[in-house]
Amino acid sequence: MQLKLSHRYNQLRVAFNLLNECNGNIILDIGCGDGLLEQYFTDRKIIGLDISLAALYKAKKKAPWSNYIQADLRSLPIKDGCIDTVTMIAVLGGVSQCEEAIAFSEAKRVLKDGGYLVILVSQKCLPYSLLSPDRLFGGWRWRHFDVQFLQRMLMEKGFNITKTIFAGGILSLSMSLLNFFWSIFWRFFSRRIMGKVFVPPLPYRFLNKIEGLEFYPFRGKLQAFARFFYLVAQKI
Repeated sequence: MQLKLSHRYNQLRVAFNLLNECNGNIILDIGCGDGLLEQYFTDRKIIGLDISLAALYKAKKKAPWSNYIQADLRSLPIKDGCIDTVTMIAVLGGVSQCEEAIAFSEAKRVLKDGGYLVILVSQKCLPYSLLSPDRLFGGWRWRHFDVQFLQRMLMEKGFNITKTIFAGGILSLSMSLLNFFWSIFWRFFSRRIMGKVFVPPLPYRFLNKIEGLEFYPFRGKLQAFARFFYLVAQKI
């Protein structure tokens, strides 16, 4: 199945590869949103879980072959030890540290022995943690994470860290800011001139393709400048 190249797909590119490496057929996608993983993995049994009914409705329309549950990540309505892989893709930035610890405990509970937890979060790294659009212009703060702190927390919860991958740099940050300002400009312009909001899609496609170039893994000392990192943790 081919997906349009977008910011979210670029961001998830490495996650897709990591999931392909994980054994097992049953995936629990915590914070599934509108179902991007569900659209991609048509050959696996994926359970999409989100607290938003509106998001689940969109996911169901895009990937009706998957199963969906409305629930909170702190209390998963799933039996113990029945999931092969749990994903938390760009989810933890919106929860507190206390909620995060509970979510890890719940993930471990539902995973089979030897099952995997795959996480994608924003790295606590200047200038990205200060210059991201959500911090500059948003009404709330998206959390950025220290990789060693998150690794220690997972190990304390009974996981073994099997892989850490860094990705996303200054070009992807620049494209995010350009996309943001382009959207604001056209929303204002179209409302004043045409009486309705209209944002031309072509510039978005161009900027997203450029942005996608930086979602390949960083190596060596460049890891300190990555915007995101992926963790794969195995239940001990």
